[in-house]
Amino acid sequence: MNQLILWSLLIIPWFSLLFMDTTKLRRFFPVALLVTVINTLFYQAASSKWS
Repeated sequence: MNQLILWSLLIIPWFSLLFMDTTKLRRFFPVALLVTVINTLFYQAASSKWS
């Protein structure tokens, strides 16, 4: 049951993109990519031996 919940939390938000207006999608998509890259860099820095 936990796996089902975790997979649904990953997949269900992607379906909301189908219902978004394309102008809003174009407006927020670059910011979402930037935040993803920054979060990945923070995770990599936190999990390395820098601290």
